[in-house]
Amino acid sequence: MPVNIISNRLFAPATENASEISEKMLADIYHCILGPTFTISFINGSIELSQGDQIIGVTSTVSAYIMSATLSSGSWAGGTAAGILLIRDVRGGDLQSGEKIKLSGLVSATLSGSQSLQAQYEGLTNKIEYVSGGPANYPNVGETIISVKVVFNFHYLTSNNNPYTN
Repeated sequence: MPVNIISNRLFAPATENASEISEKMLADIYHCILGPTFTISFINGSIELSQGDQIIGVTSTVSAYIMSATLSSGSWAGGTAAGILLIRDVRGGDLQSGEKIKLSGLVSATLSGSQSLQAQYEGLTNKIEYVSGGPANYPNVGETIISVKVVFNFHYLTSNNNPYTN
């Protein structure tokens, strides 16, 4: 099953290079679909963690981006937030239990579990294949929007006469 993704972004032609921006957009989409994701639990959360935030380990300096933050107990305002982070683009090693993490330079929570690989494919998906990607439209002089199109093929294993099971 082919899946087409189109991403648009505003950019400043005077200070940003459209080619560089489109390559970064392409890489981000690629990593979101094909890059590994990890889960890790946290406690003592005092600064709310949200999708898209970059966290950095205080002692290890490992960095990662948050895909989702699920609060299971406590509160951010009370400094007792606890839950699970789904992270991607982990760089510099592994985040470890007991390590404090920073958001925008401030300690925001303490990790309370080991980083574990999230299942890459859930359900019936057998393989995801990158087909193509690049600028969908290259901006003309004076335009401030760039678009990137990426195509993936999702492969499924199904049983004969039943497309809903493998």
